[in-house]
Amino acid sequence: IDGGTLGALRDAVLDPSHRLAPFAERARLVAKVARSLAIAHERGILHRDVKPSNILVDRLGEPVVIDFGISARDASEALTGTRDGPLGTPRYLPPELLTDPDPRPSVQGDVYGLGLCLYEFVCGVPAFVQKRRADLYEQMTRTGVLPPRAIDRRIPVDLSAIILRATDRSPAHRHPSMNDLAEDLEAFARGMPVSDATRRRARLLGSFLYRRRRGLAAALAVAVVLLAGGFAAWQPFQAHREEQATAELMVAISPW
Repeated sequence: IDGGTLGALRDAVLDPSHRLAPFAERARLVAKVARSLAIAHERGILHRDVKPSNILVDRLGEPVVIDFGISARDASEALTGTRDGPLGTPRYLPPELLTDPDPRPSVQGDVYGLGLCLYEFVCGVPAFVQKRRADLYEQMTRTGVLPPRAIDRRIPVDLSAIILRATDRSPAHRHPSMNDLAEDLEAFARGMPVSDATRRRARLLGSFLYRRRRGLAAALAVAVVLLAGGFAAWQPFQAHREEQATAELMVAISPW
């Protein structure tokens, strides 16, 4: 393949002049990867190690999925493991493989891996940065990824919603298939609304906060005023206590 990996492109697209710099173009590229993996899934093949270094992009901008070395024929296959956990790249393992006592490969596991690829391609940073495996697994299973718009407010809300749904810690809340993920990405790239399910599951908190932004802002302002007033009232009282304590101390040490 005359080109490079999706991981290498992550830094290249930070240049505004790059042809993949627009978020719509990045979404369109990852949608092609999703369509490719959907074909594999339809034939009963689960990749199990979807990550940026396993997605090559040629000079024409066409992606190619490589390295089916640990793929599973279907979801009934038991997973190969090591002493540290399931076989695969730790940073891109679906979190359910770390918590399920009898982990099985699944379509949603590949969706999660591609969701992390999309996350890093869009945000420009790794989804997880922990060095110790225990810390990494803790974040993956307990808190998940940081919302994309917390990293870069320029990321469109719909694209952030797609990423958050694909990388949800619960397999049941992710896109049910690669084709569903591709449809969301293609809709975003065309400037069309993403699916209702994606908005409902991934934008629930954001929508709640947005609808109540004025009330929250007013409540925050009141809280700041109350805290400032309380601090101003506390200062003279605290100063008096300190003076009293100093006087008592001087009396106590005067014999010496």
